[in-house]
Amino acid sequence: MKEKIKKLFDIKYILIYWAIILIIYGILLALTRKFELLSTFYHLALLIFPLILILSKKETFRSLGFKKGNTQQGIAFLIVILIVMIGGTYLRALLAYKHVSLVFDFSFLFFVAVFLAPISEEIFHRGVLQTKLEKIFDETYEIVFPAILFALIHVPKLLFAKEFVSPSASLSPIFSGLIVSLFVFFVLGMLFGYIYQKTKSIYYVIGTHFLYNLILMIFIY
Repeated sequence: MKEKIKKLFDIKYILIYWAIILIIYGILLALTRKFELLSTFYHLALLIFPLILILSKKETFRSLGFKKGNTQQGIAFLIVILIVMIGGTYLRALLAYKHVSLVFDFSFLFFVAVFLAPISEEIFHRGVLQTKLEKIFDETYEIVFPAILFALIHVPKLLFAKEFVSPSASLSPIFSGLIVSLFVFFVLGMLFGYIYQKTKSIYYVIGTHFLYNLILMIFIY
């Protein structure tokens, strides 16, 4: 156990970088409420770290998961998850609202949520962090820890982004909604981590994350 704790210091710079950009992002978002702009810079900042690792030759694209991996499992995951997500979204909409409307509005926010977020978040949390952790812990912990961090990165937007929180909302619904949302993001992080663990390819994880965000953005109840 002592050896594992010692090895954790090998990833301390990843965690410090993660914490710094999250704190800066949270403070600026709380002060300005400019979610689209700050979310863009935040996700670009996430991409800078793996880029530095590659340019400094400490990592390669392949070591960060940019490889073919298990194609059969990857495609199977994408198909099953697409069916489940669309089916679940339709069912929730019909039960709650008795109807479903589809809207495809290719806005800047759409680009950030559907394209930039899946790429930056998965390369950092799965490609960099999970890859490092799999050399330290067993299969369970290497998925759980990145999933926790993945959930926590959504705290600023859930608390301060006007797109997600009404200025007139009381604190009780906000924090109860925050807990539920964090649990959902944690479960999603576990799912993404499991897919990366089984396929050994970042492509399928990004693809799954892309499909999830895409469905959320085009289904309006």
